Amino acid sequence: MDAYSGGPGRWLRAVAEAVDAPSGGDVKADPDLWLERAPDDGVVLRSRRDDWGKGIDPAYFQGCADRLFSDEELARDARRWLLRERGIKLRQSRAWGLGWNGVGITFPFWLGGLLVAGKIRPPSKGHKTLPGWTGCKEWPLFAVGRDKRLVLCEGELDALRCRSVGVPACSMPLGAGTWKAWWSKQLAGRRVEVVFDVGAEAQARAAVEHLHEAKVWARHVPLPSRVTGYDLTDYLRDHSRAQLERLIGWRS
Repeated sequence: MDAYSGGPGRWLRAVAEAVDAPSGGDVKADPDLWLERAPDDGVVLRSRRDDWGKGIDPAYFQGCADRLFSDEELARDARRWLLRERGIKLRQSRAWGLGWNGVGITFPFWLGGLLVAGKIRPPSKGHKTLPGWTGCKEWPLFAVGRDKRLVLCEGELDALRCRSVGVPACSMPLGAGTWKAWWSKQLAGRRVEVVFDVGAEAQARAAVEHLHEAKVWARHVPLPSRVTGYDLTDYLRDHSRAQLERLIGWRS
C-alpha cells in the first residue's frame, strides 16, 4: 500500500517523515510535534510554533522543483497528474516553482521576491493542499504576479488551471472563509473577478466587500452550476478560454 491509499492520515505521516524542518531540525526526530488530531478525527499537519519557518530555505524548494522535472518515476507520475488530471501545463508548474519532495507536490509562496511559505498535497483526488511551511505571520495570496486583471479563486490548482489557458488568476491560501486585510493591498490597482467554488457564494461576496472597502475594483462571478464543490477546474473541462472570459466579462 502506498502513502496515498491509506487516507489523509497515512499520507500526512509520510509527509512528516519526508520533510526536514527549515530551522534545521528533522521531523523524523519528533513527529508528534508536527501532527495533531482534527475535530473529525483526521490528522492535520501543523507547525511547532508561530515562527517556525523563520529559517525557511529556498534551496529546499529549488531542490523539490528540480526533482519534479527529473526522471524519477514518482515525479513523472506527479507531472502527469498535474497535466492530465488538473489541466496544468508544465510551463505553469515551472513558472510558479512547483516541486516534488518524494511524497507530495510542493507549492512555494512568494512575497516581494522572498520565499515566505509553502504548501503540499499528494497527486491524487480527494486531498487538499495543506500548509507545511511558513516564514511569516501572514500568508500571501498565491500566484498574484503583475497582472492588472485577475481571477481570485479558492485553490492553487484552480489558479494554475486558469493560467494554463491564458487567464491570469491567483488564489486564497487559507480557504474561502478566511480574509486578511493585507491581501487587499496585494490586489491594489487591479480588477479582480472573485470566482469561488459553488457553495461558497457567501464567502465570495464577503471577499468582494473586503476589496471594496480597500478601494479595489472587484465583483463576484458565480459559476453556472448547482453542484456543490464545482470549481474553475471543473468549468474548464467543458468550456474554452473564450467562454471563461465571457463569463467573467473580459470578452463580449
